[in-house]
Amino acid sequence: VIESKFKLSLDDPDASLSSWNSRDATPCNWYGVTCAGDTSNTTVTAFDLSDTNIGGPFLTNILCRLPNLLSINLLNNSINQTLPLDISLCRNLRHLDLSQNLLTGLLPATLPLLPNLRHLDLSRSSPTSRFSGPIPDSFGTFQNLQVLSLVSNLLEGTIPPSLGNVSSLKMLNLSYNPFFPGWIPPELGNFTNLEVLWLTQCNLVGVIPTSLGNLNKLQDLNLALVINIRVRKTWDS
Repeated sequence: VIESKFKLSLDDPDASLSSWNSRDATPCNWYGVTCAGDTSNTTVTAFDLSDTNIGGPFLTNILCRLPNLLSINLLNNSINQTLPLDISLCRNLRHLDLSQNLLTGLLPATLPLLPNLRHLDLSRSSPTSRFSGPIPDSFGTFQNLQVLSLVSNLLEGTIPPSLGNVSSLKMLNLSYNPFFPGWIPPELGNFTNLEVLWLTQCNLVGVIPTSLGNLNKLQDLNLALVINIRVRKTWDS
């Protein structure tokens, strides 16, 4: 029933959800739906509806009623309006990819209340529809997040030093956001597991903190297209 309500909330011009028949005994054979165990188990654990041209709001009052939902992938669609604060009701969510949609408004400060979230991609929606405002300080309280991508939005303020508290991060990409001119927070050197750090075109100024030298697992660092940034002489050796 919940899955059928989700379908009814969406525009589906390409009939990508034509297999979603409410008369079926289980939704586990529907396109883009994954269930736990075998097909006799109707516990929905994942939606992968990427590149299906569906549209409509992200209705947490429907999706978050699925208690075992672990993954939502709606990449490259026309999901619109804002991402509600009560996204935190999806308590077991591990993977959330809403990149390349039409979402606007502020980043929900409640996202870190998802204790099991490991992958969060809210990268650019469209040239006219993007997240705006600052990165909430609460984003420094994610417990298990490994991937955070907020590429090509309209994020303002500065990169919050509190992000350095998320020691589980393996990839952080904040590239192509019009942050206020600011330094790279030295706290970013606290990432003990970080492998990828992209801060391309983030209005960075000042000196690259020597603390980034503590990122022993770092494999990919991109600080391209900065305003005015310098390397300390202690890095020259």
